[in-house]
Amino acid sequence: MFRRPLIVFFALLAAIAFGQGTPATVKVTLPKTAKAGSTVKGIVEVTFADGMHGYQNPPTEDYMIPVKLTVDTKGFSLKPTYPK
Repeated sequence: MFRRPLIVFFALLAAIAFGQGTPATVKVTLPKTAKAGSTVKGIVEVTFADGMHGYQNPPTEDYMIPVKLTVDTKGFSLKPTYPK
């Protein structure tokens, strides 16, 4: 009686765990030099594994979880723009 729902539950759990196990790769391109205190523009490329995807920030629908970039180094801040 409970066997089928349990099989479905564990199949979904395995699919979620497998998908979460493949992190995105990140490539950062910055200028070779910059003056202290200046604004530096660069490019951050995020590549997802096959079958995975990310949503723009802000997302177009409420259910979408957007890609979020953060820096946890003092003295640095990000103001990302996302492709349309």
